[in-house]
Amino acid sequence: MFALRGWFENTCRNEVKDSIEAENLMQISEQTTDGRPLISLFAEAVKSPLLSSDCQVQVATLDLIFLVLACEGGTEEEITVMVEENIADYVLEILRLSG
Repeated sequence: MFALRGWFENTCRNEVKDSIEAENLMQISEQTTDGRPLISLFAEAVKSPLLSSDCQVQVATLDLIFLVLACEGGTEEEITVMVEENIADYVLEILRLSG
């Protein structure tokens, strides 16, 4: 679903040119049909892989979260949603258990 909405198009390539296009696309498709922001759906979607017992799945999910926040510029709203969805708690727990 996220790929169809354009979240992963041109990941960080040609940032200056693509950031304008991506910003326009995100403004158009920021809300899903049920009214929830895409970042909220993304946060829900990454919880399960973060709980995986497979370390590679967890690391790949952390990379994906970083990629999404880095390419999008990590707006205050996106970071707030990730915190409200307790993604930070999941990440801290992964770090605690890995050390």
